[in-house]
Amino acid sequence: MKYLIVDMYLTQEKHEEFLHKLLVEEYDVCIFFSPSEWEYWFTVHFERIWHKALKIIKQRNKKIDVITGAHKVLSGEPIDPDIRVHRWDTYWITEVSKGYIKNSVTNSVINNYSYHYVYLNNNAHHHRQQLIDLVAKHNLLKHGAISWHNGGTNGFYDFKYFNPVKMTLTDSFDGVHPYKHLFKLPIEYGHSFAQLISETTVTAIFITEKTAIPLLLGKPFLVATAPGFHRYLRDLGFELYTEIFNYSFDNEPDQEKRFTMVLENFERLCSLPLEELPNLYKKIESKIEYNKQHAMKINNSPVILNDLPERLWYDDDWVCNKYMFKTV
Repeated sequence: MKYLIVDMYLTQEKHEEFLHKLLVEEYDVCIFFSPSEWEYWFTVHFERIWHKALKIIKQRNKKIDVITGAHKVLSGEPIDPDIRVHRWDTYWITEVSKGYIKNSVTNSVINNYSYHYVYLNNNAHHHRQQLIDLVAKHNLLKHGAISWHNGGTNGFYDFKYFNPVKMTLTDSFDGVHPYKHLFKLPIEYGHSFAQLISETTVTAIFITEKTAIPLLLGKPFLVATAPGFHRYLRDLGFELYTEIFNYSFDNEPDQEKRFTMVLENFERLCSLPLEELPNLYKKIESKIEYNKQHAMKINNSPVILNDLPERLWYDDDWVCNKYMFKTV
């Protein structure tokens, strides 16, 4: 069996080379490798050649086997008989558990918290702008260790409560080379009780490093993302922290209302004195430890990858550019 494996982080300069190989290369299976993304048909510059690639695949009577990190895309995913989608929805949990963050943060200071929560942001997507605006509306800014690296509005959102200025923590995150700092966490992370997470998208159930990190580091968290996200974490075998959080927001279809319901949990949390938080931690400590261990073990990589050399796609670098166009 011959496999043509194409990294979805293909640079624009390699487009023609890729299309040529797709047209003339001898292969039985063409794998579009995109487990770090959910929107695989619209990754970096790849959207410019997606339709050309699909046309060639059809001409050659082949199929495209896509490896994606999304568990479920709520809208916009292409439906085509020549596209076979394989979902590696625990990819980022596996990546983080490999040890990328082992030296990036001190152990949590569970007996002396300085912040009720930590809330980290880089790219100012529309839903993230909405969420931080609601954080400001609910007077939660003063209780959290918060980063907002993007600064201005970019014309995406009309802020009503938040002044969109750059906010940084002790992480040296420059925003220019974000992937270099992907797993670099600020010191404040270990001094915060909980984490508010704004996931990559609100139009797919997609677990990224943003959710994997608190699972593996033992920090209670809530995620502002698509409805059903926390239910899926439970379906994967993780335990929810029902002793301290109300998860009824997870079923709410209206985004603003859903985000508001998430923040109501943090309002209750932030109303407690910091010295009471260690006792709150003890209530969920067994679940924290269970989720850590479960995250270390979980890996539902697609069956289609079983016959391939592990190092082909699972390299020390989180982007496997060195394996573009690899035929095995």
